[in-house]
Amino acid sequence: MYRDTLREREEKQVIMMNYKLVSDSSSNVYTLSGAKKAVSVLVDMLGERGYEDGKLIRVAHCFGEENANAFKAAVLAKYPNANFVIEHTTGLCSFYAEAGGLMIGFEGGYNTNNNNNEH
Repeated sequence: MYRDTLREREEKQVIMMNYKLVSDSSSNVYTLSGAKKAVSVLVDMLGERGYEDGKLIRVAHCFGEENANAFKAAVLAKYPNANFVIEHTTGLCSFYAEAGGLMIGFEGGYNTNNNNNEH
């Protein structure tokens, strides 16, 4: 008999209830209701991690160009000089991002895992 792991059950519940998962490099996971809230949290995370207007933001999407463009529009509303590269995920990144997911990186930030507040 097949048994779901706890994580698999949680992921199924998230999908059924149209929740979005947002996580960062320190393995914090935020479960949010709806794409607009997820985009808002992602934009806030940029500022919290030291993003400065005018720097590069690289977004890779896994069959989620609409999500990538929604994120870009929200970022440009707050950081009008942001430079963007939007591309498709490849290989292992596609596995981790999953369908519709985004992987976001940006220059000028700092690593919150190491308490490195200098940038």
